[in-house]
Amino acid sequence: MYGTVALQNELTIGEGETLTIPQGSTLNGNSNLTNNGTVTIENGGTLNGSDTINNTGTINVENGGNLGGTPTGTVVYAPTITTQPAGQEVTVGQTATFTVAATGENLSYQWQQKTTDSGSDWTNVGSATSSNTYTIDNTTTSMSGYQYRCVVSNSAGSVTSDAATLTVNEPTTYTITANADPSEGGTVTGNGDYADGSSVTLKATASSGYRFVGWMEGDQTVSTDTTYAFPANSNRSLTAQFDRISSGGSDSEPSYSPILETEGEGTVKVDPRTPGQGDAVTVTPTPDRGWDVGSVTVTDRNGREIDVTERRNSTWTFEQPRGRVTIAVTFVPAGGTAPFADVPEGHWAEAAIRYVWENGLMNGTSAASFNPGGTVSRQQVWMILARMAGADSADMAAAKAWAVAGGISDGTSPGGAVTRQQFAALLYRFAVMMGYDVSVGESTNILSYADAFDAAEYAIPALQWACGAGIIHGTGDGSTLSPQGTATRAQAAVMLERFCEWNK
Repeated sequence: MYGTVALQNELTIGEGETLTIPQGSTLNGNSNLTNNGTVTIENGGTLNGSDTINNTGTINVENGGNLGGTPTGTVVYAPTITTQPAGQEVTVGQTATFTVAATGENLSYQWQQKTTDSGSDWTNVGSATSSNTYTIDNTTTSMSGYQYRCVVSNSAGSVTSDAATLTVNEPTTYTITANADPSEGGTVTGNGDYADGSSVTLKATASSGYRFVGWMEGDQTVSTDTTYAFPANSNRSLTAQFDRISSGGSDSEPSYSPILETEGEGTVKVDPRTPGQGDAVTVTPTPDRGWDVGSVTVTDRNGREIDVTERRNSTWTFEQPRGRVTIAVTFVPAGGTAPFADVPEGHWAEAAIRYVWENGLMNGTSAASFNPGGTVSRQQVWMILARMAGADSADMAAAKAWAVAGGISDGTSPGGAVTRQQFAALLYRFAVMMGYDVSVGESTNILSYADAFDAAEYAIPALQWACGAGIIHGTGDGSTLSPQGTATRAQAAVMLERFCEWNK
C-alpha cells in the first residue's frame, strides 16, 4: 500500500500473504483489518489502530517503523543496539573478547572482521554466528589493528554495531643482569631478557677458595641462598657476593662481606666492602633529601651487637670480627606533618593522600614514601576497589577474579598504567555494581572541556558521571579533562577521596 489509507471495509491478510507499509505511508485499520499472515512496517511507515486488529499472524516493526496501539498476537520489533562492542588491548597470546547487547526477539548474530589490508572489506567470521560475544583465543601481532562488528537480526530487520579495534602488543620484557664480586670468586647463571611476569632463576657457584655470601641489589642483601628465584617485573641488576676463605696451609686470610639492611630513603657505603678480621670498617650513610640518619647498628653472626663509633663527618666505624656481620641503617623523615616524607605540608593532594592512607585504600611505595607523581596499575585499582567492597583482596589474583566477575574490568593488562578515563570508568562500573545512584551523569555535559572529544566512546558515560559527581574537576586551569593522560598516584588519591565523600 502507499499513501494514507483508512480501511472502510474488511481486509484479511491470509496465511502466507504479506502487507507492507512503506516509508511515508499510513494505514488506519478502523477495526476492519485481520492479519493471518505478515504485516511489515518499514522505516517511516505507520500502522494506527493496531489494538483493534485481529492478529493471529505476525507484525514486524522495522527500526523507524511506527506502531500505534497494542495488538494481540505476535509483534516482532527489529533489534536495537544498546551496548556497542568495546576495543580490546591485549598482549600476544592473550584472549580478546568482543561483546554486543541488543533489544529484540529471536535475535541472531553475525560477527564480521575487517583486516588492516588496504581496501579490505568486511567479511563474515564463519564460526561467530550464534552468540552476542566473539572470542579470539590466541591473539597475534598480525591481528593488531583488525576491526570487528556484529550484525544483529531477526524477522523484523537487522542492525549493525559500531566497529571495535583489536590492539595486540608485544609482551613487555625486562633485562636481568647478574655479576660475581669478586669476578674470580665464582660464576653466575640466569642473565637475560624475560617476559613480564615470567620466572627468573639466578644461580651462584663459588670457585675453589671462596664461599657464596648472598645476592646483593645495590646496597641491599636480597637473598642468602645460592639459587634466587623471582618474577620478572622490572629491570634488575644483582651481584653474587663471594668471600675468600682459608684452606689447608694457605697463608690467605678469610674476608667477609656484610649483610646490609636499610630502612627509609638513602644509600649506604661500606669500606672496605669485604673486610678481614681486625680491619677497621667505615659505614657512610647518605640520606635522601628530606631524610635524616636514624640509627646505625652492627651485629655479629651470633646476633651480638658490636661497638660502633660515630665520627663527626657522619660516618660510623667498627672493627671487623671473625665471621660475617649485619649492618642495619635506618633513615627517618626530616620532619613535617604529612604521613610521607615526599608529601610535604601544603602539597596540593596532602589531605587526599592522608585520607586514603588512613582508610587503608592506598599504601606508600615504601615505609615513608608515597611517590605522588608515580603511576597506578590496573591491578592496583582492582585491589583498591576490592578493599572498598569488602571483598577478598589478599593478592592480585583474587582482586582480578573479583573485578572480572563483577564486570568492573576484563582483567587484561594488569600491570598497565591507568589513564584518567580508565580510572573514571573503573570507579563508575564499581558504583553501578554496588547499586549506587549514578543518574547525575545523564544530565552532565562535558563538552565545555576543550579536549572532551579526546575521550574514548566507552569512557564518556563514566566521565559525565565523574564530572557531575565532582570526582573529576579538570586539569591545569580546569579547562581540560586530559582523558588519555596517565593518572598519577596523587590524582588517584584525590579521586578516591572524592568518590568516598560523594557516596556518603
